[in-house]
Amino acid sequence: MRFILLAMLALVGAVMASPQGAGKENTKIPTGSACKQDGSMGYCESDFCLQTPTEATGVCK
Repeated sequence: MRFILLAMLALVGAVMASPQGAGKENTKIPTGSACKQDGSMGYCESDFCLQTPTEATGVCK
């Protein structure tokens, strides 16, 4: 009985420790939309985000 309880606690802990933002890396942004070069908003369909150092966001080209 105790083993089952410990196993369940370990399973719940592992699920809670898993990353919540999984899959966000594959988000495609249409051309002409706002983007960030670091990919935090997703990635441009064309794989090119034009962002200058002075701008908070860039534009997918």
